[in-house]
Amino acid sequence: MAASGAVSLTQIQEELKKLNHEENIEENIKKVIDDKKDAMLNSLWKINVIDIESTLSHVCQAQVKLMLLPVQFTDCLNRNGGL
Repeated sequence: MAASGAVSLTQIQEELKKLNHEENIEENIKKVIDDKKDAMLNSLWKINVIDIESTLSHVCQAQVKLMLLPVQFTDCLNRNGGL
C-alpha cells in the first residue's frame, strides 16, 4: 500500500520534471497538479497510514514491555527468596 503510494508520487514527480522542457511551464504544471491532485492526496494518505500504524505498533510494544516489568520483577524476587 505505501509502496504503491510512493511509486505514484514518483511518477507524478517525473511527469513534472518533463514539463520543465516545455513552453508555458507554469500553466502546464498547474494543469498536471490539478489533474493529479486526487492521486497525490491518495498516495500521501497511504504513506501516512503506514507511518501511523508503525508508530502505534511501537507504542503498543513499549507499553506491553512496561506492563510486564512488574511481573518479571516479582518472578525474580520469588525465585531469589525476596529482598
